[in-house]
Amino acid sequence: MISPIIEGASDWTLDNGYRNILATMGIMYDGMFRNRIGEIAETTIKDRIVSWVKAMGIVSESAPDMGSYIFHDGTIMNFGAEPDIGFVRNDQTIATIEIKGGRDPAGALKRLGAMRKSFEETPKGCINFLVAGGHHIRDAGAPGKDGCRQDLSV
Repeated sequence: MISPIIEGASDWTLDNGYRNILATMGIMYDGMFRNRIGEIAETTIKDRIVSWVKAMGIVSESAPDMGSYIFHDGTIMNFGAEPDIGFVRNDQTIATIEIKGGRDPAGALKRLGAMRKSFEETPKGCINFLVAGGHHIRDAGAPGKDGCRQDLSV
């Protein structure tokens, strides 16, 4: 199948085709890179929260392979896609955490819109938190004696 663009162009060359393919690949890889930054931010924050709740000794049971942690008061912390982290007590979602990370300022409005959509779907009375960051992600080292890391920049 030949593209109508190629059929309609009298000056199309194979070099033009190569440039078009390279431009398309560049756009695709740029999108993959931006998504990867968001995935790294989400993983980093989730890992830090797990480290903190374990260091504070408030987890009574965990099933990390299922993404769940049960606190001493019966609250269940679940990791998922929407919301990124949910806290459930007595079968009621009491709090959520939405994690958004990225480098591009232009994508910030898109991330904000995704967060708002996620928060609109939570039950009335639920407390929602946004953890957002940009620029770069770095590991801040081991938690301090209070269970908190010294730098939580993402």
